[in-house]
Amino acid sequence: LKVDAIRHNSATSDAITTHSDGTASAKIIDVGGGALSHRNILINGAMTVSQRGSTHSHTSSNNNTYTLDRWRTRDSGLDFDCTITQSTDSPDGFRYSLKITPDATETPSASNNGFITQQPLGETVQHFAHGTSSAKSMTLSFYAKTGSLNSGHHYSLQIRIYDSSGNRKVVLQAFTVTSSWQRFTMTFPGDTATAINNSNDYQGMEINWHLCTGPDDLTSAQPTWGTPLSSYWAGVTGQSNFMDNTNNEFYLTGCQLEVGDTATSFEHRSFDDELRRCQYYYNKVYDVEGQSGEKPFVLGTYLTNSELACVVNFPKMRVVPSLDITNGTSKFMIRRSSVSDHFDTLTMRYGTTTTAELYTGSGVSGTQGECGIIRGADTDVYIAFTAEI
Repeated sequence: LKVDAIRHNSATSDAITTHSDGTASAKIIDVGGGALSHRNILINGAMTVSQRGSTHSHTSSNNNTYTLDRWRTRDSGLDFDCTITQSTDSPDGFRYSLKITPDATETPSASNNGFITQQPLGETVQHFAHGTSSAKSMTLSFYAKTGSLNSGHHYSLQIRIYDSSGNRKVVLQAFTVTSSWQRFTMTFPGDTATAINNSNDYQGMEINWHLCTGPDDLTSAQPTWGTPLSSYWAGVTGQSNFMDNTNNEFYLTGCQLEVGDTATSFEHRSFDDELRRCQYYYNKVYDVEGQSGEKPFVLGTYLTNSELACVVNFPKMRVVPSLDITNGTSKFMIRRSSVSDHFDTLTMRYGTTTTAELYTGSGVSGTQGECGIIRGADTDVYIAFTAEI
């Protein structure tokens, strides 16, 4: 008789009981305060969702670049010019990873930093119970590898939390990557002194994978929560420079943050489940995905003879979103009967967290009260709403 027991965080010696009839019973024990499902606080940790496309560019003119959903690259004073892709190079059991490569070489100086980050909302991490006597440990696990040229590079993992006044506390740990996939696990104790801000914005928590750090921000590892030993962003002394060769590569996937002192197996969620979590922050409601021909969107109405509007509904988003849309000559059209009226783009007004009105202002010609089908008229047309942090 072979019995496999699933244990979360820890189990007592009597977790499995065998009976005279050959059967066995097992207790599933959750000492660390976690859960058997919905363990992973991070969204899109397996890098499966990429509504903005599979290739992204981070340049010095755009120092905060959202790439694969919920993941972004950031820099602080550094020309962190990189290309980020959704790669199929991945460890067993995963389909994708986030791959980043430098587009130019750069040596960080002073307090310059370049890193990959995800920022969970403070309201999603309250079960760590920081600031109470019941404060719980957190465990971060992830898979990473490099290209052959930067195998053996040393990088840094930093977690920052905010209190209700915007003050920061951090933990900081180094890790060394090779050209083979490895799973890294890091556990940090609960902080009984300071509560995490119960926020719906960026002042909650940050998990930062530092790939470049200037000399002024290099410091010793910080395994327990405290004020930053250097600046707010920091790397561990001995940090390598990812930007020293344009052939360097860094791959990341299987990222999981959970309650407790044990890294459980990665929680694979369905694509639909992961997508809906991502849409709380970014929701691409229309995308022709490179197809030619006219593709229908929604029904539109002429408010006046020269003004067109439509209403779009979408799942609830974090805050009232802003519009992210294609702009260009005759990118859209409205079809009514046998008549087509082309226009360049749409503007958002009267938005809520679940609906928005899109309108043209002027530039169209029709009859007030007349309706038609709004369509994309080019192969690159998309309409999205963003409520990113």
